[in-house]
Amino acid sequence: MRFTQADLIGSLLPVVHGLFAADGVVNITLVNDNRDQVEPTNVTFINENLAHVYLDGYTPISNTWIVRAS
Repeated sequence: MRFTQADLIGSLLPVVHGLFAADGVVNITLVNDNRDQVEPTNVTFINENLAHVYLDGYTPISNTWIVRAS
């Protein structure tokens, strides 16, 4: 999924992944517009299909970034 600053709520990126993770744990990978992998400041697994990814210190982000859930 590609996202921009407009997709964030403050520094929070809601990631609806649809993986039906019974234990709620999903691997989240972020890549910025320079193709560098970025470590989020925190990830909270809300339920089996939703994670909140916190990007404190990275916002506002420039251009388009990529998030992958697996």
